Amino acid sequence: MAKVVLKIDRLRHNIKSTTGTLGIFYPFKDGTNVPRFCYTLELPWAGNMTNLSCIPPGRHTASVRTDGKKGWRLELQNTGRRKNIQIHVGNKPSDIDGCILLGNTCAGDFVGNSRVTVAKLKAELSKAKAPLEIVVEISDPLFRQMDASMSMGGMTA
Repeated sequence: MAKVVLKIDRLRHNIKSTTGTLGIFYPFKDGTNVPRFCYTLELPWAGNMTNLSCIPPGRHTASVRTDGKKGWRLELQNTGRRKNIQIHVGNKPSDIDGCILLGNTCAGDFVGNSRVTVAKLKAELSKAKAPLEIVVEISDPLFRQMDASMSMGGMTA
């Protein structure tokens, strides 16, 4: 089974959003690594509350979904009490219900060209040998600080 790791590095937090980058890595040489494939946009950290918060950093398996109106997307597994956490098309925080949006540009609380970027991710993943194991690793160097701040009633970073 081929394996791909999508690494999301969260870089900036504000009261409206969390932005970062997504890289594509093939640990077993099944493809060519792309350390900075695109930008990501998520909701800010809000205590892991459903539809209001990004999920905590961690490692998750993912599977492709194509049902419904959102079209092709990835759904993360092993997200604790949070369900339907997906990587999909969208440009701004109001397009997010706890999910992760992709774009090839990023300015403030916005990622641009999301449809093109998600289509490129789909094409990139389709190059790998099937069946494909998809792992999503989310890192966030400020997470512990923000989580502690939330428990004291505020938000920093």
